[in-house]
Order: sequence, then structure tokens, then C-alpha cells
Amino acid sequence: MTIAEQLQFFNHALSSVYDDRDTPAIARLVFEKVFELSPLQFSLERYRVVTKAQEEVINHILLRLQQFEPVQYILGEADFCGLKFSVNPQVLIPRPETEELVHWVKDTFANATGPVTLLDIGTGSGCIAIALSKANPLFEVDAMDVSPEAVQTATQNNSQNQARVQFYVRDIFTDPLPRNNYHGIVSNPPYISHEEMKTMHNNVVLHEPALALFTPPDNLIFYRTIIEKATYNLQDHGWLFFEINETRGPEVKQLLQQAGFAAVEVKKDISGKDRMARGQFIKK
Repeated sequence: MTIAEQLQFFNHALSSVYDDRDTPAIARLVFEKVFELSPLQFSLERYRVVTKAQEEVINHILLRLQQFEPVQYILGEADFCGLKFSVNPQVLIPRPETEELVHWVKDTFANATGPVTLLDIGTGSGCIAIALSKANPLFEVDAMDVSPEAVQTATQNNSQNQARVQFYVRDIFTDPLPRNNYHGIVSNPPYISHEEMKTMHNNVVLHEPALALFTPPDNLIFYRTIIEKATYNLQDHGWLFFEINETRGPEVKQLLQQAGFAAVEVKKDISGKDRMARGQFIKK
């Protein structure tokens, strides 16, 4: 069997689990990884004969995918902002929309002429913090997460991407932030209500960490808590950034305004959904 024939079989078998949009993208990730081919090489070598060992690996991955296991966890890696991140079930899989949040933070401080101190709250794999650290040599980035396992994964990603992030195991509800006077704080906190779980794909619900996905009954508790901490830990005219639930834009905007933040803005992602919010803290 050639790679092209194996790919056709793989796509057909996977179509019962994923839709026509996701199946080819997943197959591409799997085949490029297994055959160690770049996209260009893959196109040129489609008619290479698949070895028995390669066929067994492909079939094993297919079985796991049919059980709704995310392809990123199976392959152990995900792409984010042009970087490779190790991922596992202890951390969320980085999303493309979160890249837009990173770009917003980066652009906000693009004209800085001196060190910019930033904090990422709920860092998970470390993707936001590490991408920011790599984006600008002036960025001095701290990151925190309540999960020791997540911080361990983030530390590994920091090393393999040769970034300069300092990581901390901290609980936003009970622990102080690592330092005072940040120029910027960014967070992609849990923002999915348990009522929304029924509309989500099984590969997310069954495999990604619930701690990082779902809110307590008070759906805004993370935003309120982080905003309160930020009023003590941001410099005058410092910025607070959030990734948000697409249905919560007005509420998050109101929370920021009530806490004294100026220039509050809710921004849509590439899909036209309210996905990000920011505000500038003005000390009285």
C-alpha cells in the first residue's frame, strides 16, 4: 500500500468521528509526523510504499482517534505562534484564537523602549507566556498555574523553545502574584459553563483537563478575582488582557469599567466572535 492509499483509507475511517473540515487536517498532522515529511516532501512522495511498521503505527493512532483522543495528545505536540509545544492531558491544547490574544498583547507594547514586565495567569502549557517571551527581547515574562503538572510541562516547553519565562505554582484565589508593578497581565482563564458542555465535541470533554475548561457556578469568578488582583499588581497605566467566552463580552467589559479601568475594549476573533478584552488601569 502506498502513502496515498493509506491516507485515503485513514480519511474514510476517520470521517465517522470528525467532519469533512477537520479530517484532512488531522490526517495531515499524523502522516507528516509518522513519515517525517515536510508538506512539500509529502506531496512528492505520496506513492512511496508504506512499511509494515508504519502501517501499524498509523492504525494504532487511528484507533485512538476513533476513541475521541485529540491528535495533539497522541502526537505529543501542538503548534502555536510558529513554535512547537509539548502537550499532554494535564494542559489545554493551544488554540488558534489564543494566538490573536498574544498578538494583541505584543502590539500593545510594540513601542516600548525599556523592559516590559508581563504575567500570564493560568499558563497551562506555557504557550502564551513563551510566545510573548520569544516575540520581544524586552519582555520579562512570569507565568503561574495552580497545577504543578501544568507548570512542569510549561517549564519543559520553555526550555525546548529557549525562552526566558519564570514559572510559579500559584492559586489565583489564595496566593499572591509573583511580583508587583507589572506593565501587563494576561489570562485565558476557564470560561465554559457546565451547561455548554453538551454542545462540545467529545475529544474536548473526554480528554482535555476540566480544571482548565469549566467555570464554577459563578461563571465570572476568575475575571472578578484577576481584575481585583490586577488593581494592586499593575503599574499605573498598565494593561489587563483576557481571553473570554464569546457570550460574556458585555459582562467582562462592565467588570473592568467598574474596577476603574479605562480604554476598555472587547475584540472579535477571526471568526467574528467576541474573544478578547482589555483595559488600562489608571491609579486614582
